[in-house]
Amino acid sequence: EHPAVKRYVAVDINGAFLKYLSPWLHRVSKPGFSYELLTGTIGDLHEHSFDAAVLMSVVHHIPDRVSLFSELGTRLRRPGHILAIDPTHYLLRLHRLLRKISERGYLSHHFAEARAGKLSTHAMCQLAEYRAVTRRTGFRLARVVYADHPSKVRRLAARGVPLGPLWRWTSQEIAVECVQD
Repeated sequence: EHPAVKRYVAVDINGAFLKYLSPWLHRVSKPGFSYELLTGTIGDLHEHSFDAAVLMSVVHHIPDRVSLFSELGTRLRRPGHILAIDPTHYLLRLHRLLRKISERGYLSHHFAEARAGKLSTHAMCQLAEYRAVTRRTGFRLARVVYADHPSKVRRLAARGVPLGPLWRWTSQEIAVECVQD
């Protein structure tokens, strides 16, 4: 709905998500706005130039992130922007994952899925990796924001308590803005 957005193209391998998104985009009523929904990957896009790419909970599912950012770099008009928002997999997320893994049958089910060729690509995505990927692909980190902290941590920060790395380690989401050099 931002006034600057004239054309919106959504690409996802999950067609169900695009069906969910369609009515929301259909309700956007502003002059000259158009959208396209494509089930597939960025390589399936017909258009070749965009001003920005927004990756919502995407990067941690992509095993070859250098290829993803390189492909985006060829499709973005300079100075192209990427906004990536993903889970951080720091303390709280690791705690939840360990609880999930310890549930009866969880590991045996996932091992069976892997043997059947149904591999998960749900890998961690942390700031150090974004730094490495952007360095290798002609982007630079313009801004990093950690979000979704427990209420106790937010209250400490609001009181001015210096949290240092605890702020990052207790976040559950990271938002990274990358700009082409």
